[in-house]
Amino acid sequence: MRQWRIFTLLVMLMTTITCVAGGNISKKVKYMRGENGTVYFVTPMKMPKASDSKALKNLIYDITCLNSEDSLNLTATVISKDHLTFTEGSITADGMEPVKSKIEIVYLDPLGNKYENRLRMRISRADFKKIYHNAAPFILDFGHGLRFGFKQKTWPKETRFMNDFFIMIDATT
Repeated sequence: MRQWRIFTLLVMLMTTITCVAGGNISKKVKYMRGENGTVYFVTPMKMPKASDSKALKNLIYDITCLNSEDSLNLTATVISKDHLTFTEGSITADGMEPVKSKIEIVYLDPLGNKYENRLRMRISRADFKKIYHNAAPFILDFGHGLRFGFKQKTWPKETRFMNDFFIMIDATT
């Protein structure tokens, strides 16, 4: 019981610190303590399609992370006009090595003359931190011309949020 109180106080303290530092993270991050650690869930967010993208809409994505693991899941909904096969995705940015990950298809749902693809990539926490510590915004590429990325003017806000997220997770590992 005492460990639970200490854990709860620690998370509340870190949430307060991160709210002061970079906005209200508690509105976008949900967490639940389980047998294997604490599961963190970043509620769905939008990422604009890249200027050269063949995507029909902006990307909707969320992030799930178990604090006892060294990786996280990025799950995204991609709308395409064709039925596609996905194998590997990559994250690239100026000044860093590409991060590649196998793509798992969660589901494919036909919507009239287009398709909703729910995709999952597992990315190491260390690589994800490097991506968000980079000065330049990244491009998330699922192949088939489906590319997404933040604009330079919104990148500082995105990095602040994700860095606060990592502080929260690291405080409980």
